[in-house]
Amino acid sequence: MNFREMETFIQDIMSPDINYTGAIFKLLLSLTLGAVIGYERRRKGQFAGLRTFALIAMGATLAMLISIYLPQVYLGVKNGDPGRIAAQVVSGVGFLGAGAIIQMKGSVRGLTTAAGIWMTASIGLAVGAGMYLIAVVATLLIFIMLHYIERVEHHVQHLFPIGGAAQAFPDHHASQGSGLKYSTGDGPSGHFRCQRHLAGGNGL
Repeated sequence: MNFREMETFIQDIMSPDINYTGAIFKLLLSLTLGAVIGYERRRKGQFAGLRTFALIAMGATLAMLISIYLPQVYLGVKNGDPGRIAAQVVSGVGFLGAGAIIQMKGSVRGLTTAAGIWMTASIGLAVGAGMYLIAVVATLLIFIMLHYIERVEHHVQHLFPIGGAAQAFPDHHASQGSGLKYSTGDGPSGHFRCQRHLAGGNGL
């Protein structure tokens, strides 16, 4: 690739107008950034892993590209509202985040993964809008938060255990008259669990 081709490539990816070169670059970049976050989550044993986060990021980027493309081409105006379709991404990822929490079956877990899903979608929107530096910096901050800050959080949770109720009732003992059992998790995140024992020993 010579200098002229490189200059054309940079102009295409930095242009506010939608073109094939810029759109493909944005999709590839969002895939890479989403995969970085997904790798960290999968490394921690979460169900939502590399492929899930990569697809979320690419989907959000594509939604933003469509939002920008439609006013430019079909309506013939450059000042259309590019946020209409992209705004639905914010509400749409809520279902994925809820699924990451619900599937833990009786444990209040998956909140960090759900927040990661929401942030990954936001990063995808940023890439689609051409905010490359902001998207890359946000990805690095998320990776640092998930990978390194967890050690600090784990240390703090040892000093200040989660849930006063968990201390009031020893592990695997139910509170009288409430039918509830409180226990603190032994995992690295120190999750707090609250399970209701029904007839037959079934949990929530």
